[in-house]
Amino acid sequence: MPQYAVFLADPQACQIHPVRAMDPAHAVDIVRAQHPDAYRLAVIAAEHQEGVNKMELLDDWCSARS
Repeated sequence: MPQYAVFLADPQACQIHPVRAMDPAHAVDIVRAQHPDAYRLAVIAAEHQEGVNKMELLDDWCSARS
């Protein structure tokens, strides 16, 4: 199964969860089941994560939330 990074925001913090899933929607379903209070989710496929600092990306993503 493909690997994804699911970014999530809940009332306490922003987090990254690595997930193996069939597709991006399945990755969201997995993380939402674990974090039902998450109000914002984003999925990045593993092939788009190479050479990227995920913590910096998470920080930018959290800062952009409204």
